[in-house]
Amino acid sequence: MAENELNILTLLGDTMRKKIITARCKSKVSVAELAGRCGWSEDVLLQMEQGKQEITPEAFAKILDAIKYFQD
Repeated sequence: MAENELNILTLLGDTMRKKIITARCKSKVSVAELAGRCGWSEDVLLQMEQGKQEITPEAFAKILDAIKYFQD
C-alpha cells in the first residue's frame, strides 16, 4: 500500500473517531449504553474511540444508527 493511501486511511479513521465521540457526547449517551446498543462490550467501543481498533464502515454506520436511536 502506498504511503498516500495509508495517510488517507489514517485521516478517515481519525475523522470517524472524532465524529463518534462528538455525536455520543452531544446525545449524552454513555459508552456503556452505546456499546450495548451496538451489541459490543464497552472495551470494544473505547478501543475504537481511542484509535486502538479499526473502525470499519459497517461499524461506523452501526454506531451512528445506534446514536440516532437515542435521539428519537
